Amino acid sequence: AAELRTHVVGLVRNSNGNYVISCFLEKAACDDSAFIVEEVGRCPAEMIRHQYGCRVVQRIMEHFPMDRLGPFRAEVLANLGELVKDKFGNFVVQHMLEKGEPADAEQVVAYLLSNIASVAQEKFASMVAEKALEVGSTAVCHRMIDACIADSPQGPAVHNMATGRYGNYVVQRMLQQCPDRDDFVARLQQIPRLKGFGKHIKATLNKRKQTGGGAPAGHAA
Repeated sequence: AAELRTHVVGLVRNSNGNYVISCFLEKAACDDSAFIVEEVGRCPAEMIRHQYGCRVVQRIMEHFPMDRLGPFRAEVLANLGELVKDKFGNFVVQHMLEKGEPADAEQVVAYLLSNIASVAQEKFASMVAEKALEVGSTAVCHRMIDACIADSPQGPAVHNMATGRYGNYVVQRMLQQCPDRDDFVARLQQIPRLKGFGKHIKATLNKRKQTGGGAPAGHAA
C-alpha cells in the first residue's frame, strides 16, 4: 500500500494502473484501502466522468459504505442531468441506483420521472432508466409507467418512446417488470404505426398475447 500512496489518481488515469487500484480495493480491508477513497475523492468530478476513473469509483461504491463516500454522492446528485447522458458517468449513476442509499436512489428516480421523455431518447440515459426499472421496486416501475403515459401538450411520452431507437428498450423493460399494467398495454396498442424501432414493441405485444410476457431484447449498437 505504501508505494501506491500519493500516486492513486495517476494510476487510475492509466489503462493498466486502474486495474492495480481496482484489484487492491477488492482484496484489501476498508481501513487499508481508505487512502484510495481519500485521494480519488479529491477530484470526484473528473474520476466519475473518466474512462477508467468511473470503474474505480464503482469499485469504491461496492466496498465502502455510502456514508464514507460524500464527495462522490454529492457530485452525482448535483449533476444528474449531465451524468445520465455521459458516456462514462452514466455507469456511476447506475451503480448508485443499485448500491446507493435508498434516499440517493430516490433522487435519481425522481430525476428520471421528471425527464422521462428526453431520458428515454438518449443512449446512455435510457440505460440508466432501464437500470432503475431492473433494480427498483415494482412501485418504481408503476411510477415510471405513469409518467410516460401521462398527458402533456406534446402528447404522452410513450408514443415517441415506443418508436425510438433507445426508448423502445425502456418500454420493453416496463412491460417485463410490470406485466399487469393493462392500461399501459392499451396505450401502446393505440399507437397507429409501430414501425421502425417500434417493430420491437409490436413483436413484444404479440408475444404477450401468445405467452403472457417476454424479456426485452438487448440494446442495438
